[in-house]
Amino acid sequence: MLSGDASGSESVRARALTVAAGDGPVAVLACGGDNEAAGRTLEDFEDLGDRPVYLVDALTEDDDSLRASLSNAGMVVVTCAMDPILAHDALSGVTSEGIFNAWEAGGLVLLEGPAAMCGGAWVVTEDREFRDALAWLPGTLVLPGTVDAAASEAARQLLDREQQGVALGIGENAALALGPSGELEIWGRQEVSIALGAAWQAV
Repeated sequence: MLSGDASGSESVRARALTVAAGDGPVAVLACGGDNEAAGRTLEDFEDLGDRPVYLVDALTEDDDSLRASLSNAGMVVVTCAMDPILAHDALSGVTSEGIFNAWEAGGLVLLEGPAAMCGGAWVVTEDREFRDALAWLPGTLVLPGTVDAAASEAARQLLDREQQGVALGIGENAALALGPSGELEIWGRQEVSIALGAAWQAV
């Protein structure tokens, strides 16, 4: 799930809890330098349901603990209100492995705000450079908090370079839910848009 709201949408979070696998715990991943936002997210999920909720710090926990904490979760939430690069770094290596294990076991993964950008193929730095991301959506630049993808300067820059690329805008009041068998739903407002590279004109 990709949510455009950096501070977390209560309606999206509540709905995510209703579809998350079984009664497994909720793991909230703290990105470096943004533990305050992760703490608020943890409190919100404690208020929303009766599942156990715990904080996982990607930068301080050892690999075995990190892998186990994420792999055993029924839902993993990554919120990063500051910078997609922090989320990108937090989601690398064993963290990504643990999240994949949770997803493979039926867990739900929710990336919020700038962290949602990591679900695409690239993250954008402050200097408007593009770094490789998780590529859960190959060839796609995810733009959280952006209602109109075609109006984004970052999207135009990328699509000039990547003729087969796609820019996906997700407004702050919207979320895009993707299922393992190709399911796709828009939650919240219908604030999801796409812009296509030039190669798509021939399709």
